Amino acid sequence: MRKGAVVAAALVSTLLVVGQAGANSSFSGNVCSLLTKPQLASVHVTVTTCHPHATVNNSEGTVYDAVWGVDKPTGAPRLNLGIMKPANAAMLTLMKSHALKPDLANGKTAANDQFVDGNYIVTLNLQTPTNMPLGSIAPFLALAKAVGSELK
Repeated sequence: MRKGAVVAAALVSTLLVVGQAGANSSFSGNVCSLLTKPQLASVHVTVTTCHPHATVNNSEGTVYDAVWGVDKPTGAPRLNLGIMKPANAAMLTLMKSHALKPDLANGKTAANDQFVDGNYIVTLNLQTPTNMPLGSIAPFLALAKAVGSELK
């Protein structure tokens, strides 16, 4: 795993512990409803069973999280989508200024992205099977854009 991917994974873990919070949005909290089978197939996630994790509510905000595919910390195919709605708007500002550039890693079989969309911090982590690398970052970025459009 590349150094940037390790840093992204660590930041994602930190954000998932911190939480997500409020603002006006049409997002229902159902992470599994945000992606379709064709969208998942575009990034080689062929096991499309969605495993939603318990919503975390605390003083920091609310975190919604789900995994499509292998529901373990490692394994492929696997797409993890975490959505954080921080209680404190300063967290959004901080995340905007520390955004990571999405990139492919592990021979193009892994990708990570983290971005702020409206009142949400979104984290995507992808692991494809080793025999199914992505040809480019474009389908992964399209997936991130699709998620962002659903949060509006």
